[in-house]
Amino acid sequence: MLIDDIVDHDVIKMEHQKFVSFLRTQNITVIEQEELLKSILLDGGLRDGFLNYYFNRDIADKLASSSVIDIINYIYNGVPPRYSNVKRIIPIVNSMFTRDSGVMLGGYYLPGRATYEVRKREFSLIESIFRFHKDYSTVEHLDYNSNGTIDGGDVQVISEDVVLIGVSERTSIDTIEILKNLIFAIWFKYIVAVNLPKRRSAMHLDTVFTMVNTKECVVYPPLILGSDIDKSSSVIILSKNGREEIGDLISALSYVGLCDMTPILCGGNDILDQEREQWTDGANCISIAPGHAIIYNRNKRTIEEFKKNWYLYIQAEKVYAPLPLKHKFIIGIDGFELSRTRVGSHCLTFPLFRS
Repeated sequence: MLIDDIVDHDVIKMEHQKFVSFLRTQNITVIEQEELLKSILLDGGLRDGFLNYYFNRDIADKLASSSVIDIINYIYNGVPPRYSNVKRIIPIVNSMFTRDSGVMLGGYYLPGRATYEVRKREFSLIESIFRFHKDYSTVEHLDYNSNGTIDGGDVQVISEDVVLIGVSERTSIDTIEILKNLIFAIWFKYIVAVNLPKRRSAMHLDTVFTMVNTKECVVYPPLILGSDIDKSSSVIILSKNGREEIGDLISALSYVGLCDMTPILCGGNDILDQEREQWTDGANCISIAPGHAIIYNRNKRTIEEFKKNWYLYIQAEKVYAPLPLKHKFIIGIDGFELSRTRVGSHCLTFPLFRS
């Protein structure tokens, strides 16, 4: 199921709910995936179209008389509605990792293409919601024909001109080549393709690099700053004028106009702390405003590095009102069970619109 341990469902649910509650204290509109699905299924004009698109016609017909709750339970948990005569299916336990199933690029929706069979139905669910929900059905899709793969965790829009894409075990360079003209047609000038080791610990770019401010990023040093970079690979910069190869990501960002970038070290300067805290997603932070980033409380060495860069550390459960933008904050959330799934706050979010 692509989760490294058997988690305590009650605890992980509580941690996720606390995370969502904090986001709402910051005047962020949080839309939960299941609520979007429910509203589609409650609309008689949309329900049949959705079921026929997401399932095959035979299954859609068998589910036609089932309740909304039973259909949702079948989609997420794989448990057939009673008397429906449909077969049990594998649950989509990774569906809370909403980042991976797609990404918004300048107002356009780019659907993900899953590498592993266990996640393909989950990706298809998000795409189906975009096609049928009345609030999102008019969003233009970046449709592309490809047998390649791409996960949203490998894609980061870091400026009006630049899109970062990790070339990882789950995103292929062939897919990036197919997508590049679509991305340039929006308005982006550069795609920075970051070669990553094809291994579980670096499954996505956002496991080793995330932006937390306009000039600051949190990084896993061995892969981003040099000691573990595969010398046969490089960072590839794609533009309408061709391609360039640069030795490391920070230099590549400077090349595309993002100069004077300050890296904040996941785990600090000690290699063991770096490995330990990268494993619990110390480099996987979501920025909810420039200089306001969310991390797990357990990543103490990384939090210390944020403090060295003039961030104030505060625990999310102690926040009841929007944090002032004039200060920088690193906000800690509980993630003792969440981190066992190998995701951080960046993976748990799918930003639709940023103001």
